Amino acid sequence: MSGELLTFSRLDAKRREQTPQALARLVVVGLFIGLWFLLWLGRIPMPVPFLLTLMAETVFFLVYWRTVSLLPSVRAVELAQYGMLAAEIVFHTTMVYFLGGISWMGSFAYVFGLIFANTFLDLRRGLVYTAGANLAFTALILLEATGTIPHYVYLEQGSLRYGDVRFVATTIIAGFGVFYSIYLWVNWVGHQLRQERDAAIRAQDGLLQARAQLQRANEELEERVKARTVELEFTNAALRESEEHLRTVVTNAPVVLFAVNRDGMFTLSEGKGLEVLGVRPGQVVGLSIFDVYRDVPEILQNIRRALAGEAFSDTVDVAGLAFETHYAPIHEAHGQIAGVIGIATNVTERKRAEEALRESEERLRTVVTNAEVILFALDRDGVFTLSEGKGLAALGLQPGEIVGQSVFDLFGDVPEIHTYLGRALAGEAFTTTVQLDAQAFEAHCTPVRDHSGEITGVIGVASDITERKRAEDALRESESKFRTMAETVAAAAFIFQGTRIRYVNSAAEAMTGYTRDELLAMDFWDVVHPDFRDLVKERGAARQQGEDIPPRYEVKLMTKSGEERWVDFTGGTIEFEGKPAVLGTAFDVTERKWAEAALQEAANHDPLTGLLNRRAGLAAIEARLEHAQQTSGLFATFILDLDRFKSINDNFSHETGDAALLQFAQVLVELVGDSGVICRLGGDEFEIGMDGTTLEQATLFAERLQASLRLAQISGDDGQCPQFTVSIGIACYPADAESITDLGRHADHAMYAAKAAGGDRVQAWRRLRPRRVA
Repeated sequence: MSGELLTFSRLDAKRREQTPQALARLVVVGLFIGLWFLLWLGRIPMPVPFLLTLMAETVFFLVYWRTVSLLPSVRAVELAQYGMLAAEIVFHTTMVYFLGGISWMGSFAYVFGLIFANTFLDLRRGLVYTAGANLAFTALILLEATGTIPHYVYLEQGSLRYGDVRFVATTIIAGFGVFYSIYLWVNWVGHQLRQERDAAIRAQDGLLQARAQLQRANEELEERVKARTVELEFTNAALRESEEHLRTVVTNAPVVLFAVNRDGMFTLSEGKGLEVLGVRPGQVVGLSIFDVYRDVPEILQNIRRALAGEAFSDTVDVAGLAFETHYAPIHEAHGQIAGVIGIATNVTERKRAEEALRESEERLRTVVTNAEVILFALDRDGVFTLSEGKGLAALGLQPGEIVGQSVFDLFGDVPEIHTYLGRALAGEAFTTTVQLDAQAFEAHCTPVRDHSGEITGVIGVASDITERKRAEDALRESESKFRTMAETVAAAAFIFQGTRIRYVNSAAEAMTGYTRDELLAMDFWDVVHPDFRDLVKERGAARQQGEDIPPRYEVKLMTKSGEERWVDFTGGTIEFEGKPAVLGTAFDVTERKWAEAALQEAANHDPLTGLLNRRAGLAAIEARLEHAQQTSGLFATFILDLDRFKSINDNFSHETGDAALLQFAQVLVELVGDSGVICRLGGDEFEIGMDGTTLEQATLFAERLQASLRLAQISGDDGQCPQFTVSIGIACYPADAESITDLGRHADHAMYAAKAAGGDRVQAWRRLRPRRVA
């Protein structure tokens, strides 16, 4: 940063140095321009090219003055200055030419340039500039003297005076004297000024460097101060936090922090542990410990020991509480004991826990001694170091009897012992089953390690599982019998846990069409018909949770081919692989269900027309009416009776009458569809119940029915069935009646009124009521 500052200062000084040079030249040029116009006003002619040269020089120096302040470096400013000086020589030589004053006096046209240049240039650069100006003037003289360039005449003068050798020689010599005398004088003066200037610049540079160094040192100092300040702030914050933590710990920790002077007077009493003693923090400060705890001689004795210079710990009982206390003497600068400081921790619960642990160890020892287990330990050589437990009795041994003996000597006939001991000594903890004589033991073996992690032996516990093993053998035999029975029974058998099938027999494969592997990869619900899945799920989950569920019910299963099969399913809870499961058996009752459905169909339908019979039909119509009542809907009841149907049976035959009834039933089914219920009441009488039907709609339907019947008789006339008509009575809910009985009765009255009027008519109960009332 200091280097950049110094470079900028030199550049700025160099730029400012060009300003007086440019401005001085502009002032002189301006004076000559003013002189030109003054002479012109006084009728003393001056050459116009001379004026134009002055104006060109003015423009040049204005541009130079403004441009030099924008140059980016000292070197660029110096190069611009050299260019300016060269241009100045050109301008002055041009003016000498246009003035036509080729004489030694003409050299004075360069005087201002020589003065300005040599004032600011050193001896070497000033000599170069002076030589350049002299060379330009001499060249102009020689070029005019030889006629190379024409002489520019400004004032009257003798002919060819500028070509006289003596004139040329004296002019060149005089010009040389003018140029170098001005150079020597001005450069010497300028040299003195430049020395002072350079000394001032060097001093300024030194000051700038010193200031830069001082600024850099100051910045470094500020950085160090800032870093140190941050460090101190962090340290202070950490110290405050530590103090707060310490204060919080001391105030809230279940300890007592205390201090007494050499006279036994409390000087400090803090800590939450004081609460259990009924003492507030600071309450006993200023009191004597010998007075406060005069009834606890252990405390007084410990204080005297600490005042004697001993640091130690002791546990003391105070008010039924146990405190573990650390005492330390306080030494003054010259080594004399000034008091005692201590910290007491309430260890009542820990002491109780230790006592409980000792009691637990005693109980564990009692349990181990009396339990039906063997607790044993072996060293690396297989020698027993521990042998306890009531389970030893099964081997004819007493606790501790085999301690010091080798396991290989005692159980050499059990080759697995060598393998098990090697595994444990290799660092493996495992459980295994060992057969010793007629007894089976389950042994848990764990390696014993010392503080360095090296294995020093084996410890283990063995349980007599002889009876359990016999039970497991019996269970396996029972499972084998069950599997044999399940595979030979005709019913399909399933065992499932949760949703997964765990076992199926061959009959289940035959019933469902799935293989055993496919069934075991499925959920049980996948084979249950969708209509029954929720029921089976609920009962299966409840049965596995132990709830009381009916064991038997009928459901439909879906076979692999998509066929529906009815089964009589019986389920019960069992334990499968140690977890609750459901055992279900399923007998195929599909054919029985088909037979029952056929019987139900026959019980509910008219055998001739296939329509609902009277009992089933009236029940269905009543259900439709109840739905209309619940939804505030409309309902219409129709009673239909064939006109003069008895004459058909009498004049033709009963078979002809049956054909007429079948034709009429077909017309009814086509017209009513799903919008109502049709039933045959008996003989040639029918009843219809239709949903959402007004009286007007019911009347139009009845008339359309009569028209359809006529059309059916015309299109199907084969001479075997005579023409017949129908009379229809209508009653509507809720306008005519609200019960199925009243609606049927009113519609029946209306039907008989239609017959009385000649038949083949439609009559509504509502239209009969005014006449009946009258």
